[in-house]
Amino acid sequence: MIKNIIIITGNAGSAFFLNELKFVGNYYDAVYIIDFSGDQAIGDWIAEKYGYNYINCKMHVLQTLRWSYIRDFASWLNNDYVRKEIAQNIEASIKGIKRLCYILFYGIFCVHGKKAIDKVVELTDGPIDLYSYWLSRPAFLAAQYNMNRMGRIRHIISRAHGYDLYVERNTMNYLPFRKFADSNIDVIYFISEHGKNYYKSRYQEYGLDMKAEKKIARLGVFDSGHKKNVVGKNEIIFVSCSSIIPVKRVDLIIDVISELSHENVRWIHFGEGKLKRELRKKCNKKMKHAKYVFYGEIDNKKLLLEYQKLDADFFINLSDSEGIPVSIMEAMSFGIPVIARNVGGIQEIVNAGNGLLLERDDPVGIAKEIDQFLDNIDQNGNFYNSLCRKAYETWDERYNAEVNYRLFYEEIAKIEG
Repeated sequence: MIKNIIIITGNAGSAFFLNELKFVGNYYDAVYIIDFSGDQAIGDWIAEKYGYNYINCKMHVLQTLRWSYIRDFASWLNNDYVRKEIAQNIEASIKGIKRLCYILFYGIFCVHGKKAIDKVVELTDGPIDLYSYWLSRPAFLAAQYNMNRMGRIRHIISRAHGYDLYVERNTMNYLPFRKFADSNIDVIYFISEHGKNYYKSRYQEYGLDMKAEKKIARLGVFDSGHKKNVVGKNEIIFVSCSSIIPVKRVDLIIDVISELSHENVRWIHFGEGKLKRELRKKCNKKMKHAKYVFYGEIDNKKLLLEYQKLDADFFINLSDSEGIPVSIMEAMSFGIPVIARNVGGIQEIVNAGNGLLLERDDPVGIAKEIDQFLDNIDQNGNFYNSLCRKAYETWDERYNAEVNYRLFYEEIAKIEG
C-alpha cells in the first residue's frame, strides 16, 4: 500500500528544513511539501533534487476575491472554536485589535492550505501522514483534519522550535489556537527538553487539556569534514550567525566585545535584519580596538566554507530566547567552541566542556567572564584543544543529522494511527 506524507512548512528553502529532506523519501512512497514562501524556484529545485511534490500556496490568492475562498473563510469563521478564540482575546484596545487580526490571518492560511491538502487527498491513494514543521499556523492547519480524517489521514504531528513555542518571543505575547492544536494533534515533537517542559508548564498553568503526546526529536546538521584544534595566537576570531533582530541581541555582542581587555580581536557576523544599519553605527562608535565585519546574508553552503576559511576560534550567541540553534550545531560540527547565554535549550548543547555557558546578561560582567576564559586558554593550550574535541563530540553524539533524522522518520512512518 502506498504511504504518503504531507509536510507543511513556512519556507521549504530554509537550510535546517532542507537537512531533513534527504531522509523522508526513504520511509514514504510519496512526499508532498506545502510551502507558503511564494518562491517557486525553491519548489522546482526540490522537485528536481529529491523528486518530491512541491505545492506552492501563495497567500496573495485570497486577494483576488474569489467567491469560493470568501465562502470558505466565512464558514471557517462560523466554527465554535474560532468564535471562542476571538471572544477570549478581543478587547477595545490596540492589543485586542492586533490579536483579532492575527486570528484572521490564521484563518486565511487555513483556507489556502486546506485546499492544497484536500487536493492531495483527492488525487492520492493510501494512508496519509500530516506533518507540520512549525507549531504555529501549519500546526493549526494540520489540526483541522482531526475533526474529519476521511479515513485517509493516519497521523497528525508537529515539531516545536522557538518562535512558534515561546510566547514571549511574539510581540503580542500571544499564539492563537493553542488549545485547539493540542487537542487535535497526535504527537508534538520538541527540539529540546527545555521546550517540552516550557510548553507543559505554561499551558497546564492556564488549564489547557494536554491531549497531544509530547516527545523529543532533536534537529541536526551534517559533518563539516573540518576539525579545528588550534587556537589562533595572533588574533582571536569570534563568529556569530543570526538574523539581526531584537531577540538575537547582536547589540549585546557588540557591547561585550567592546569591553574585552584582550587585543587583536576580530568579530564576524553572518546574517541580515532590520537593525543592521543601527548596529553598524554602534560598532563605529564602540569597537575601537576590535575589528568587525557584517558579512550579510549568506547561502548555507558558503557559510560553512567561510567557517573553514576563517578558522574561527569561537562561536558566540547572546540571544534573549532560543530553542537549540542550528547555527550552534553547525559551529560544533567544525569543533568550534561556543560562548552562549543560558536561555531556552542552550544548556542542552553548551557546557563547560565544550565552551562557556553564561548566566548573566550585563555586558561588563560577560566581558570579564570571557576575558578570564581566554586567559585560562592562553595558559593552557591543551584546554582549548579539549574544548574543540568536546564541541565536535557533542555534535556527533546528539546533533548528527544522519542519526537524528533517520530515527525521526523511522518513528513517524511506523506509528500506527
